[in-house]
Amino acid sequence: ALSVEREDGLEEFGHALFDVMKITRVFTKAPGKDPDMEAPFILERGATVRELAGKIHKDFLETLKYARLWGSSGRFQG
Repeated sequence: ALSVEREDGLEEFGHALFDVMKITRVFTKAPGKDPDMEAPFILERGATVRELAGKIHKDFLETLKYARLWGSSGRFQG
């Protein structure tokens, strides 16, 4: 059951919504800094690092050489 008033089931609802919409959140981290957990990028499930780079900035996409990945959904861990 979902109740906004009692805040019951909100986390499960969020996971289900992202599942149905086939989207995922991606959190970025600049070298030497903490991850930005306040402003994730929203991407289609299965999106590539190059697609994320293009969302950040067109110039970043053109100059991207490599990226480090962490988390359960990354195929290759950083």
